[in-house]
Amino acid sequence: MDEKRGQSLFLARPVRGEVRRVNTRQMEYFVAIAEERQITAAAARLHISQPPLSRELARMERELGVRLVVRGPRSVELTEAGKLLYRRCREVLELTGAMEREVESFGSAPWAPACSNGAR
Repeated sequence: MDEKRGQSLFLARPVRGEVRRVNTRQMEYFVAIAEERQITAAAARLHISQPPLSRELARMERELGVRLVVRGPRSVELTEAGKLLYRRCREVLELTGAMEREVESFGSAPWAPACSNGAR
């Protein structure tokens, strides 16, 4: 239970067998919310409006089956699950960025399919 609000940190679980995945867009959204501590400020940072960002946060909470933030009148506070998700999102986004930079460092070399007989 969340001592401040008397609310359970866990929400309704997804349907059995349903695949739950967090994509990189959702990770970017959640990181912005966590760092800005305000959904409106996070939306401005992301160049989107506030209602879709709030819906995406609610969707993530529903799909993961856990409350990620405690909503206050002017700000949000991360729950323990939210703090964990924030750390992991940062790690994944940093690795994704590094992967993209590493692959792009190969430049625009012409691509040629490999042939079994060595011919092109």
